Amino acid sequence: RSAARTVEADVYKLLSENNGLGPVMDDGLTLLHAEHKNIAATAAAPSSEAFEALRVLMAKHKDVSGNDFLDLLPAIWLGPVGLDGVAKVVNQAQYETSTGKNPLTPNISLGTFRDIVGSPRLDGTRYYALTDPNECAAVEVAFLDGVDTPFIEQEDAFDTDGARFKVRLDFGVAAHDYRGISSNAGK
Repeated sequence: RSAARTVEADVYKLLSENNGLGPVMDDGLTLLHAEHKNIAATAAAPSSEAFEALRVLMAKHKDVSGNDFLDLLPAIWLGPVGLDGVAKVVNQAQYETSTGKNPLTPNISLGTFRDIVGSPRLDGTRYYALTDPNECAAVEVAFLDGVDTPFIEQEDAFDTDGARFKVRLDFGVAAHDYRGISSNAGK
């Protein structure tokens, strides 16, 4: 479990670089950048309008050659623990949750996200929408030779009753594709 937590911590550390905009990519821009068109124009707390804005940003991304729309859909909402409860309510509510609207107005963001993930590893109010990683992975975790389980070595002590263990997991974490993520700075 400790090895899995180490991988998780490294993913969040990568995402938290540059004030939550992620690492600088090969194009010289951060993973989340206005030129990548994956940052919501208006900072907002989780709401149906904010979720819809993230969905639209993702849907408008084009393929690498810029010829065709990818029409990517958000699958995972990721944000600080504490905002995940509001995100779940907005995602699952049949009707609009905003108090400024008619309570019988349908929720335009009903079921936008398959998973809502709140993490204590994220601070502030920024939250993210990610596509299904099988469609377009924003962040990739790679394991040496595809081995995703830790190596455990044991050394028995000769002069005492006991043993020492060494656990090693060979992996790397990197930003992969800015099209697979969008973000709102939150409020």
